[in-house]
Amino acid sequence: MINIFGIIFSFLWGVITWLSFGIPLQICQILDRITFGHFTETIYEMRNGFHYDTNNNDMPTGIVLSLFGIIFILFFILIQKIENSSTYQKSLPNILFFAVLFRIILLPGILIHENDIYPVS
Repeated sequence: MINIFGIIFSFLWGVITWLSFGIPLQICQILDRITFGHFTETIYEMRNGFHYDTNNNDMPTGIVLSLFGIIFILFFILIQKIENSSTYQKSLPNILFFAVLFRIILLPGILIHENDIYPVS
């Protein structure tokens, strides 16, 4: 169970890292066609990423926060299942492995709405 959730979480954290750089225009166009143009503005925000010189209103904040919400809900479900199982102690190595893996996945991404790491000119 933990391994399945860990793979799902890894994928979602990878999507967040990918979004931080911006998604290529061709993929945005495909997603726009798949959703029949209902989310055009939001989809095209995904190509901007979270670069320092991008206007905050043009960043894919809503999508990233939605992904964080999905991850939180799945994480809450996983915690409930682990606490109710008899294999709680055996799960600790897997939990620690995935905790480190998630951080490694997010490490190369661009910080979201952070500007205090940039020097003031």
